[in-house]
Amino acid sequence: MLSRDEVQGIADEVVSELGSDYAETIYQEAFLVELRLRGYQDYDRERVLPVTYKKQTVGCVRADVVLRKDSEEIVLEMKIGSEDDTKEKIKNELRTYLRAMNVQDGKSRRGFVVTFPCTANKKHSEAPGTTATVEEVTVEEQHIGAAGLSGAVEKLFRVVSKV
Repeated sequence: MLSRDEVQGIADEVVSELGSDYAETIYQEAFLVELRLRGYQDYDRERVLPVTYKKQTVGCVRADVVLRKDSEEIVLEMKIGSEDDTKEKIKNELRTYLRAMNVQDGKSRRGFVVTFPCTANKKHSEAPGTTATVEEVTVEEQHIGAAGLSGAVEKLFRVVSKV
């Protein structure tokens, strides 16, 4: 299955072809093209993942891409450049997707947050971003306290209200 280095390589290939500042959906589509060119054909876009509480479905969340190979699944969350606090929120969001999937079948999964460069948020003195960043996320990293649970529940209700 894809390693962090392979995901980074795909993201870098996309950025080297497209450059920075495209919409998130453009990068996602280009990333999927590159996956197919490398032989990864089995994936879901915008997979809906049910969230359960005491064996009852209480809502759902959507993962950008869930890639399957053999019996393993990897979740990819793709974003355009963002501030550090936003990146942490995205990583936490990905962890909720992984937890929702793990509850369904008990399998442990991992995921990657792929952030494509965007110069719109950069200060004029900084050089524009020219590479993507890739961060691996696993459920085991999640240490949720009362504040984190409250935020996760709030996020869940925002997502559910959009469905």
